[in-house]
Amino acid sequence: MFKIKKTKYCTELNVFGFSFYINKRKILFVNPQNFCEQANPIAILDCAPYLRQRGFRVDVCNFPNLPEKKKYDFIALSCIGNCAGTIFDQIKKIKDVYPETSIIVGGKWAVTMSEEENNKLLQLNVIVEKGPAELIFTTDAEINYSKYPAWDKNDFDILYVREHLMTSRGCPYRCHYCNNTEKKISYFSPQRTVKNIELIFSKRNDVFFCDDVFVTNFEHAKAIYDLCKKENIEIENRSRFFVHVNLVNDKTIELIKLFKPLHVEIGLESGSQFILDKMNKKIKIEKIREVVPILAQHTHIKALWLIAYPYETLETLEATYMLMKELKPYVNFNWVSHYMPLPHTVGYTMAQKTGGKFLPCWNNTKPSFVPYGLSEEILVDYRNKMMQLNEAEKMVA
Repeated sequence: MFKIKKTKYCTELNVFGFSFYINKRKILFVNPQNFCEQANPIAILDCAPYLRQRGFRVDVCNFPNLPEKKKYDFIALSCIGNCAGTIFDQIKKIKDVYPETSIIVGGKWAVTMSEEENNKLLQLNVIVEKGPAELIFTTDAEINYSKYPAWDKNDFDILYVREHLMTSRGCPYRCHYCNNTEKKISYFSPQRTVKNIELIFSKRNDVFFCDDVFVTNFEHAKAIYDLCKKENIEIENRSRFFVHVNLVNDKTIELIKLFKPLHVEIGLESGSQFILDKMNKKIKIEKIREVVPILAQHTHIKALWLIAYPYETLETLEATYMLMKELKPYVNFNWVSHYMPLPHTVGYTMAQKTGGKFLPCWNNTKPSFVPYGLSEEILVDYRNKMMQLNEAEKMVA
């Protein structure tokens, strides 16, 4: 008894309940050159071994280091954004090398791109896929994260940039400035995570668990710690991770005591309750004042702030500055970002409706949006003033 199931990217043969992918198609995953942020291309590192398990032949590379002498059925790019507009030029150069090969764009940008960007890709005959690559390329109905394969060492050697690693996907919060396209939290197995930690430790001495909130699930994080200890991997004083104001509790403190992170990062965003509410941040100023000193008793803190959100005023900027000054005894380093409006987010719609000014910038150290009633100069001056609160001897890497 057998069945054949076909999709546009693969063919699956099921024989007496056993599945075999018989298409053997070859994919080249290209990591675009991103001039705005340098990080491990986690999506490619994740998807390449996943697809190999299902019969695909997969190569990976960084742009512009294309393997010119090889042939592929598809070339896939996983994009967080349009790399300050350079992604289109990169695609044109890829097409010059592989004029007959179908090019597919996926990742967060495929979901959040503007209509203009989408049309521009269509004009280049580029396919835009908005779903997870694991489900687009295979016949899988859903992703089994508990059996998700670890990164491939060869892929990692090619694509490694920094210490970034995700132990889960998704976020429990719905902040209006964020373009997180995965609303459900899914956890990779501790075994997979520890194997990936070993890969990162082969190149550097620390790891950044860049899950949206690493401490959401105590049992998950604790299992990673326990397995590290079982495998004789020294994880203490070698990690960083995000916490959330609403999740600073006894369990979070216990995890901090175990991992002994180099520091934790916490998104405080604004000193104005009005702006926090507009962001849908779901935190209260009083809670910030309560938990930051508690965290400071157990670890170093890197506080993250966001200015120039729609409805920002001189008064709300000053409120943020004053809260930063108040928390200075407890915070080791403050990072202040300019708000960048991301298409298809609530914040983007707010920015359009409030009459602010959009600027051609894709760098959170410079204004990308100027709220109505403010100016670029005011925003730059306030960010400089806020960043100057940092003390050199307390800076966190």
